[in-house]
This record gives sequence, structure tokens and C-alpha cells, in this order.
Amino acid sequence: MKYYSLFFCLSLGLHGVATALMPFVDEGRLVRSGHADFFVYSHAAFYRFSASSILNWDIVARLDQGLPKRRDLNKRYFLSMGRLGLQGGALIKWVPVKGYKKYWPAMGVNAGMTYHLEKFWQTSAYTNLKQHFLELTIHPFISKEFNTVIGPVIPYMTFPLLLKVQLATLQTDFILPAALGLRGELFFIYFHKFELNIEYGFALLASSPKYFSIGVFTRL
Repeated sequence: MKYYSLFFCLSLGLHGVATALMPFVDEGRLVRSGHADFFVYSHAAFYRFSASSILNWDIVARLDQGLPKRRDLNKRYFLSMGRLGLQGGALIKWVPVKGYKKYWPAMGVNAGMTYHLEKFWQTSAYTNLKQHFLELTIHPFISKEFNTVIGPVIPYMTFPLLLKVQLATLQTDFILPAALGLRGELFFIYFHKFELNIEYGFALLASSPKYFSIGVFTRL
């Protein structure tokens, strides 16, 4: 039945074009050493730039793995396709402060490198270096898990920094929003859980977009 979950999420992904920050979609839980979790999620995001607005859709596949002898680190690989273009990369998730009892939140950071190809569905994009980017991403975050009658609910806050380098001209751009988000259980299909993620991003730099994102994700 897990394959039905994959097809459901894939059905939400659409193509288009945009240049913005992919919603954060994370919190302080870690995968144990020797284990791995594979997530698939899709989201719609409304971006407000200084002169225009863009509705963005993406489908994302993500693999999280625990590191041997380290309870505070995970490694992550992801691949996304949609209006942001084609993106893939590897990150390290470090959570030195775990959530404690009712009040103390988890605190950590994601950091790594990603590759980004805009308009990947156009043949000309692969030879046009203006549409190829390398990105350094750093996502410090705070989250807290609350158990409710409908299941866990996890609010979070993050200040994701994206340093983006265009390969043609080596032009560098910074994208820096502050984002507030919420994760929670949504529904089950054949006893397989789907979760809802809602996120709002505030622009901290003039070049950064404001955005509102809503998505569905599941663990396969």
C-alpha cells in the first residue's frame, strides 16, 4: 500500500518556472543510527516578489539516514522537480539540543550543497549555463512536538539562508526569509499516514520573497 502513497504525492506535482526558496518542511526528530527514512512530499507555494507573484508546485523525494555512533547527526539526500526547476543535493542535519518534556524545544541546523537547474524541461536549459546554479544552504531551526488527540503536532521556526551562485557569470544572490511552520497528521489510506505541512516565510532581505506554502508528505 505504500506505493499508493507515492502515486498520491506524485499526482500533486506540476511544472512551471520560478526562482525561490523551497519550503523548509522539517523539525527536530532524528533517524536512529543504522536506520533510514524515505519521504515523498508535494507542496504548493505562493511567492510574493517585489514586482510579481508566482504560484509554485513541487514534488520532492528525500532520504534521511542516521550516522554510526552519532545520535545528534543525520545525513540527507533530496531531489525535487517542479516550478522551482530541478534541484538535488546533500545536507547534514545536526540537532545538538533535543526537545525535553513539555516546554524545552529542539534546536538544530541543516547545512549542505545543492545543484539547481531552471526550466529543466527545456532542451536548451542543459547547455545554457545561465540556468545552472550551485547553492549553499544553511537552515537553523527550533521545533517542539506536542501530542494531541489527533496525533503529534509540531510547530517550528527557521531562518534559512541560501547563497546562490550562477555558473555562467558567478553572480551571487542571497535569499533570507524567516519561516514559521506547522506539521500534523492529516489522514490515513490503508493505515498509511499522511501529514500536513503549512509554512509562512517573511522576507528579511529585499531580494527574498515572501511566501505561503501548504503541502502533503508521507514516509515510505
